[in-house]
Amino acid sequence: MTIATGSPAPAFSLPNAADDRTFSLNEGLRGGPVIVGLYKSSCRASKLTLPVLQKLYETYPADRIAIWGLALDSANITASFARRYALRLPLLIDGEGYPTGQAYGITETPTIFMIEPSEVVAWQMAGFDRTALEAVNQEIARRLDLPAADLSATMEDDPAHLHG
Repeated sequence: MTIATGSPAPAFSLPNAADDRTFSLNEGLRGGPVIVGLYKSSCRASKLTLPVLQKLYETYPADRIAIWGLALDSANITASFARRYALRLPLLIDGEGYPTGQAYGITETPTIFMIEPSEVVAWQMAGFDRTALEAVNQEIARRLDLPAADLSATMEDDPAHLHG
């Protein structure tokens, strides 16, 4: 069962596919909330969602909110996926058998979590959902007191919802 809103978020420390840096949830939370999207590159809903996360990553300051993808794929597949979809946000690689995905109870990809600095899951979404992604965009903008990202071009041809 997927970790529910209000539950403690399991800690993780994982390598970035693009370089030798390691990203840990605890370090990410020092600057503010962390949005992490667990995905599979072969999943159509993931292919729609990760460009939205990229747009959020480009829009909001990384020192106030961390936005990461967490690949349930190999490093090679992840690097290829990043090139194909022009993704520059950190794409972390889960370990053999996907222990982080298991700790979060992932049953569908993508599954996106917003984790508070208190290490509690504030929000989660499974699959691709335009309304939910726009709502989290508005929530980030409100919290950071910044204009919201314009997601219209990123999602203009996408369906309203797609299960992973």
